[in-house]
Amino acid sequence: MVRDGLTFGFHYPYINDQAGAFVKELELADALLKMITERERYHPRTWTLATMTCEHATQMLEDDLCRRA
Repeated sequence: MVRDGLTFGFHYPYINDQAGAFVKELELADALLKMITERERYHPRTWTLATMTCEHATQMLEDDLCRRA
């Protein structure tokens, strides 16, 4: 979980429905309880391995270079 508004306008792609949530400070206790009781719906490792590995980053770079060439 990341405090809502703490990102200074930057979108963190790894804070999403599968890996976490943005939470307002006053809602933190309820959000933590909800995350614990609904933990089976979160799959941060699966999401990370599918989208944020060095292989994935290399492929994105290669695709972008090919488009620009």
